[in-house]
Amino acid sequence: MCGSSATSREPSRARRTYRREATCIDPDEQALVCKRLANGESLSAIAREFNTTRQTIMRVRERGKTERVHDRQPSPRTHASY
Repeated sequence: MCGSSATSREPSRARRTYRREATCIDPDEQALVCKRLANGESLSAIAREFNTTRQTIMRVRERGKTERVHDRQPSPRTHASY
């Protein structure tokens, strides 16, 4: 055998960091997150403040983009219908 497998795995375990449990963000907080992202605040800073993960904040950002697209009124047609 070429060395102990337990010792080769220990350094990677030591590098692991604590992950926060993802929390649900209510609609009011989602709006606040979108505003803060628009103002240029970092994902990490917002995630720490809301005690959630960066991935959750990214999902909120993506939902906000799609909701804005769907909330738009359809543009009036300029061409006659055939």
